Amino acid sequence: MAEEPEVGQVAPTTQIAATTVTLPPFWGNKVELWFVMAEAKFNLASPKITREETKFYHVISVLPPEIAGEVSDIITEPPGDEPYTNLKKAIIARTSLTETQKLKQLLAGQELGDRKTSQLLRHMSR
Repeated sequence: MAEEPEVGQVAPTTQIAATTVTLPPFWGNKVELWFVMAEAKFNLASPKITREETKFYHVISVLPPEIAGEVSDIITEPPGDEPYTNLKKAIIARTSLTETQKLKQLLAGQELGDRKTSQLLRHMSR
């Protein structure tokens, strides 16, 4: 049984840690890189964000409408087991370019311009 504080004393309080994470705007053209950046934010938070459900809600809060529409089935009925992991896999699978699309994009109008050859090569290999 908890003791009540004496007159003039303050009752002890329970502290709850709240974590605020600001994720970068979603990058539809670099989805996998965006998830790496988001996971870095989760790891840098104090305390670290490790719960799948918390990561899930952080991610859906920054999704643009067109991406949210692509994964609306997962957003409206989150899987009970690993909701973040399932959402991440679905976003990558449903929004990433196919290998053929990547090749067409690569071959369409790549010019050296004022870049170094190494910069062009790095850009082309992404």
